[in-house]
Amino acid sequence: MLTLIFDGLNLIRRVHAGMQRVDASGGQGDASLMDVDDLERNVVRSADRALRHFSPTHAMLAMDGRGGGWRKAVFDDYKANRAPMPDSLNAALPRLEAALASAGVRALRVGDFEADDIIASVAHALSQHGRNVVILSTDKSMLSLLRPGVRVWHHFENRELTAADVHKRFGVEPLQLADFLALAGDSSQNVPGVRGIGSKTAAQLLAAHGTVEGVLEAAEQLTRRQRENLMAQREEVLLYKQISTLRDDVRADVNLSDFRLASRAG
Repeated sequence: MLTLIFDGLNLIRRVHAGMQRVDASGGQGDASLMDVDDLERNVVRSADRALRHFSPTHAMLAMDGRGGGWRKAVFDDYKANRAPMPDSLNAALPRLEAALASAGVRALRVGDFEADDIIASVAHALSQHGRNVVILSTDKSMLSLLRPGVRVWHHFENRELTAADVHKRFGVEPLQLADFLALAGDSSQNVPGVRGIGSKTAAQLLAAHGTVEGVLEAAEQLTRRQRENLMAQREEVLLYKQISTLRDDVRADVNLSDFRLASRAG
C-alpha cells in the first residue's frame, strides 16, 4: 500500500506561476489574467502524471483550513511578508478541488490547521503502522518528515528529495530542520532567526549540540557574541522552533479508506 499526499496549494500555485511565466514570455496578453480552464487542465494533468508515476493505492489533497491557523495566533508576523493569493486563483479553488476529486484525489481540511500539519500528521500515523507515504511538495518544511516509509517528491524536477539533499542544502539532518530554521531564520515564513547566526553557524551549532535546546544549554561554550544574542532571544528562538516544527497530532475525522483510489483497488 502506498499513499500519495499532494501538498494542495503548493501544487496549484506552482502550476499557476508556471503558466504566468509562459504567458509573459510568450507575449500573449496580460500574465496577471488567468484562464481557469487551462489552469484546471494543467493541475489535473500534473496530478495524473504523479498518479501514473507512483500508482498509489490511496491519494489525498491536503489543503489549508479556513482560519488563520495556530502559528499566526502565537506569532503575529507569521508569513506577513507574503503576497496574498490572487483573488482569481482563490475563487478558482473550489473548481480545482472538484476537478481533482473527479480524478480520484479528494481534498482534506481539518479545522484551521495548515496543510503542512495535516500532511505531517497523516504521514506520521501511516508510517507508524508500517505504511508507505510519498509527499508531493516543493516546500522545504516537508523535508523534516523524511524517515523510513516517508518520502518527498519534487514534482517539477521529477526527482526524490533525500536526507542527502537536506544535508547538502542546510548542513543538518532532516529532524534538525526546524532547529536550523529557528536559529538561521526562514524568510518564507517571516521567521527572523537569531541575530548574528547565519546558516553556516546554525549548522555548526546543531552538529555540536543537536537541537536548539541543546545549544541553549551549552551557551557557556559558545563565543561571547553568540551567547549574548542567544540569551537575549531565548524565548524568541524557542517560539521560532515551535512555528517551524510541523505538528503530527492533528486528528481528522476521516478513514484512510475514504481516499482509496477505486481504479487501483486490488
